[in-house]
This record gives sequence, C-alpha cells and structure tokens, in this order.
Amino acid sequence: MNSINSQPRAVIIAVGSEILQGKIIDTNSAAISTFLSRRGIHVVKHVSSPDVRPILDEAIAGAAALADLVLLCGGLGPTQDDITLEAAARFLNRPLDFDETMWQNICERMRRYGREIPDSNRKQALLPRGGTFIPNPRGTAPGVIMESAGKLFVLLPGPPRETLPLLEEALDPLIRKHFSLTPLVEEIYRLYNTGESRVQEILTGLNLQGDLGIYFKKEGWIELHFAFPRKEEVQAVLSALNQEGILATEDRAISLLVKELLAARGWTLGFAESLTGGNLTAEMVQNPGASLVLKGGITAYTDQVKRDILKVSHKTLETWGAVSEETAAEMAEGAKRLLGCSTAVAVSGIAGPEGGSEEIPVGTVCFAFILPGNLLITRKKNFGGDRGQVIRRTIMYAYTKLYRLLKES
Repeated sequence: MNSINSQPRAVIIAVGSEILQGKIIDTNSAAISTFLSRRGIHVVKHVSSPDVRPILDEAIAGAAALADLVLLCGGLGPTQDDITLEAAARFLNRPLDFDETMWQNICERMRRYGREIPDSNRKQALLPRGGTFIPNPRGTAPGVIMESAGKLFVLLPGPPRETLPLLEEALDPLIRKHFSLTPLVEEIYRLYNTGESRVQEILTGLNLQGDLGIYFKKEGWIELHFAFPRKEEVQAVLSALNQEGILATEDRAISLLVKELLAARGWTLGFAESLTGGNLTAEMVQNPGASLVLKGGITAYTDQVKRDILKVSHKTLETWGAVSEETAAEMAEGAKRLLGCSTAVAVSGIAGPEGGSEEIPVGTVCFAFILPGNLLITRKKNFGGDRGQVIRRTIMYAYTKLYRLLKES
C-alpha cells in the first residue's frame, strides 16, 4: 500500500553498462532511497542506464519530468564511456568549463598516491556552468550539483565507498536547504499468522497520508514498513489490526520477545517437541541470554519416547492418538516435571508429505501451553505448505501464542 503525497519527489539513475550486464549489483540506489525516505523525500523511481548517450538522455529527461530531485550515480570517471556529466549538462543546456582549482586538487591526490597523471583525467575537472562541485576526498571524481527551474540535479561517483559518505557530508545539508522537509516516522512491525491480502483488506479506508509497505518474509511473517508524517497514523494502523485479532510486534524476533517477558517475571521455559525435532528449543537458543529462562527441550518423535520419557499414558495415545490436544497436554506436563520449568510448550503433528489421513490430514498440529498456576491451554491447527513450511509455521504459532498468553497473564 503506497500513497504519494506532497513530499518532494526523487528519481535515482544508476549509470553503468556493467549494472545491466549483471557484472555488478547496484547497491547505491537502495542506500540512497533509505537516506532520502528518512528525510521526507519520496523516491518515485529507480532507473538503470547503460553508458549509451541516447538512452541516458532519455532517462534524464524522464526523471526530470517526474521529480524535484534527480540523482545520478556513476559515469563520472575519466574514460570515454563515462558520459554522465556531459549528458546532464546537455539536458540543462549548460556549457562545460574547465576548473583549474579542481584540476590541481585531482593532480595533488594522484601525486600523493604515486600515480601518473593521464591527460584524460582533465575531464573530471569540467564543471557545467552555474554548477557546484561536491568534493570527493575518497576518489578523483567530484560530484556536481546543478539547479534548474526549482529542480535539483545531483551527480555522484559510482563506487559505494565514495558515494555513501557523500550522502551525509554533502547531500543532507543540500536537500535540507533546498526543500521544506517533514521528517517521517519510520518504523517496522511484524505481523504473524496472517496474509498480505487480509492486512490490505483491514487497512482499506483508513485514508493514510504516508507510505506503508506490506511485505511477506520467507521466515513466516508479514512486515509493515511505515513512513508516516505523524505517529498517530502508525497507532491507527496497529489499532485496526489489533481489533481484528492480528498480532503486531516490534521488529525483533518473537522468541526474543518471549524470552524478555519470561525473564521479567522470573519464569523458566521448557519444550516437548515431536514434528519440530528440537527447532522450537533451537529458536530460543539463538537469543543472547537464553540461559536466563530456558531449562531445555525434549524431542519425543516416537510414541515410545512420549510414553517412556514424557510419561504420556498408553490410554491417551490409544484413545486420542499422538496428534491430539490430549497427548500434547500430557507432553507439556511431562516436560514441566522433567525439566523443572514454570512454563512448558508441547507440539505434536504431521509435517508430511506422508502420514496424514482423512481424519487427521497432513499439516495438523496440536499445541499445549502450561503457565504458572498450572494454567493449561491447548489448540489444534492445520497449516498448509510443504514439510518445511509446516514446521516453520508450527514454530511461529507456538511462539506467537505463548507471547499472547504471557502478555495477558
């Protein structure tokens, strides 16, 4: 979901045939977009152009028609195929003047590093009339700033180690002086056990004034990327989601948030796992300080281990089966007793692709949660996807449900 408002607009043009040939990856555009967005400038387009005059001319003309800020990266070197400066000057109808001071700076830098000074480098001392150089202390190619009809044209060198420091050093004060900027509230939240279309449906009609990105992450959650002028709009979105029962958390691992809630209460945690095979426990172990709360985990993959180690009764297994809320409850009780933890989580299910039946299809997972005070909660869910997806969704559900229970307790 994106809305374009009255923010200044920017187009970023990455110049270089090597980008389009797949020889290098354009990381500058992403970094510059983040930099500009955080300052209230709306990046409306990324363009990659080869070092070909008519194509670059067309890219600059198109960018100028869309944007208040046209930013070109690359193509400022001394070789014949470095044509960015000439193309921008040509578009703005500016003659190129040789700047003796800049030339001496370039020569001095090259002498300092013991390099010869080819005559071709004189090209880097050319400045479009009315423009201003951006000093580049990390290379021989200076940047250039030009203004025309209220629009800014900024040319930056291509190598990221030269480009990125110039954003703070030169571009930041420039755009703050040129544009009336409204800093945006930028936040990221994670949503669990829902889909992008459902989120879009809930938020339709909120009349949001900023930009909201909705992205599915392969790890199993939805990310909301906020760039709003007011914090109240972020809260309005979170409130709308909460009313629909969708859990939204800050942009940190859900297992870490669970660990912090347990640690704050002085509670400990243990797991009994079948289909997840120890991955619930491993998820918690990834967090620094996990030893403050984690007692351990028991992988009870077979019925024999469920009976012999966790003491799930033969009657329960015979009557309800391994994949049942009743069995999960006894698994959790066994983990709590064996590990000496105050909080226990158990999961039992069928990850597939084999093993399902009409009564208990592949993707069926049963959960049990025991909290202090011997509060027992069980749930039965069915997850779609392949074996890996079922396992991952089981882990996510277990942690999100435990997080909700801890918040409510």
